[in-house]
Amino acid sequence: DLYLRGGGDPSLITADLYQLASDLRALGVTRITGGIVLDTRHFDRDELPPGFDQKQELVAYRAPGGALSVNFGTYVVLTRPGVKAGEAAHAAVDPPVPSITLDNKATTEAGGRTRLRVAVEPEAKGHGLKVALTGTIGIDAEPAEYRYPVTSPADYSAEVFALMLRQRGIKLGKSSVTIGATPEDARRLAIVRSQPLSVLVRSVNKLSNNYMAEHILKTLAPEPPQTYVAGLARVEAWLKEIELPGEIRLGNGSGLYDTNRISPVQFTHLLARVHRDFRIAGDFMASLPIAGADGTMRSRLQDTGAERFVRAKTGTLDQVSALSGYAGALGKSPIAFSILISGFAKSKASLARQTQDQIAALLAAEAAARP
Repeated sequence: DLYLRGGGDPSLITADLYQLASDLRALGVTRITGGIVLDTRHFDRDELPPGFDQKQELVAYRAPGGALSVNFGTYVVLTRPGVKAGEAAHAAVDPPVPSITLDNKATTEAGGRTRLRVAVEPEAKGHGLKVALTGTIGIDAEPAEYRYPVTSPADYSAEVFALMLRQRGIKLGKSSVTIGATPEDARRLAIVRSQPLSVLVRSVNKLSNNYMAEHILKTLAPEPPQTYVAGLARVEAWLKEIELPGEIRLGNGSGLYDTNRISPVQFTHLLARVHRDFRIAGDFMASLPIAGADGTMRSRLQDTGAERFVRAKTGTLDQVSALSGYAGALGKSPIAFSILISGFAKSKASLARQTQDQIAALLAAEAAARP
């Protein structure tokens, strides 16, 4: 048997599993007489993060996590128009694993509009998914992608790995996939390591990657099997070390749903303490979106005096808009700030962001005016 052991890497993608298969092929391996055994003991279980049961949504960021999870626990439906109007649209699942079947009834029409609909139905048994694509895509429309969560990250990872093995010319003796512990005397043939946390956190903050935030929280647990409870306990212990004022409620790592509670005073205290900690300040600051330049702040504060002088993390929920980070100036110490707005109508979301930008710009001007 070939054992695939997961370590909770939140950034594992198809290319990494292809690299593992390529490393095996480079060793001269062309056939595995047994099958694939998944070692997922690094986490306590495959599961949705705490609080995610409050709402049912078919969205990519609601993917279950696990010690062995690839492509952020998601797959992609790729679509593009046919050669001429009236023809079927082109569509495919990427990566093309056998458990995800696609029923493509979408057609090509004149013009450039895309009116495609995707419906996903779990199979009665196992972890399979039936994906139905309907609607139309214009002959002049750009290709479109739709990303959705899988139901079993471990099984999905095994399917992707088996696909990569086949592509590298390695045959499996058994098609079955089992869960088991790697034997103590097993010999490691290949390994893929994640980027360090200082790099991974950039995807979390700049791109607001909720999935990676939840995975990282679990990996903070001191020892396997890692759990959310143990990860949260370590975070809470650190908050006591930095003497965070008042009470705080933490339920998950992403802040999604009605799970966490924190005040602007607590946020600014945290930001100030992080900035004074030489060990982590630089990496944390580098992870924050830059106003008018990148991440979720790319289109905000453009062509203003605060462009590139504000680094802040955005946050959005129903009736909630947040912006927390630093406003700075050349040669001056930055000002830590946190603007949390809640309870507004959906139509006022844009106004909330505009207000945050105005305050952040004033703070950047204040930082510049300091002696």
